Amino acid sequence: MSDALQTRREQQPEQRNQMTVMLGHEEAWSGPLPPPEILARFDQAVPGAANRIIAMAESQQAHRIEVERSVAVQETQIKREGLKFAYHISLGGLIVAGVAAVFTKDPRIVGAIMAGGLIPLVAKFLPRGKKKED
Repeated sequence: MSDALQTRREQQPEQRNQMTVMLGHEEAWSGPLPPPEILARFDQAVPGAANRIIAMAESQQAHRIEVERSVAVQETQIKREGLKFAYHISLGGLIVAGVAAVFTKDPRIVGAIMAGGLIPLVAKFLPRGKKKED
C-alpha cells in the first residue's frame, strides 16, 4: 500500500504542472492593398500573385473613377433638363398670363396665374447660397 501511495504522490505534481496554452494570431488591413510584408508572402506562396493583386487594385480604382465620372455627367444632364423644363413651363405660364390679361382685362386672373404657378416655380430654381451635400 505504501508503494501505491508513493506512486500516486509522484504522479500528482506532474498532473498539477500540466497547462494548456493556446496562441492565436490575426492580421487585418484596410484598403485595396495589403502591407508590403503580406504582399511578399502572397508572392512567395503563388509566384506573380503580388503583381496580380496590384493590377486588380488598379483596375478597381479605374472602374471607380469611371463610374463616378459617369454619375457626375448624368447628374449634370438631369439638372440641365430640369432647368430647361422649368424655363418652358415659366414661359408658357407667362404667355397664358399675357393672353388672360389681354382678353379678360381682369388683373385678378393674371395675378392668380402668376401667384398660383409661376412664382413658386421660379422661386424653386433661384439660387439660395451653398447647399450642404452629404
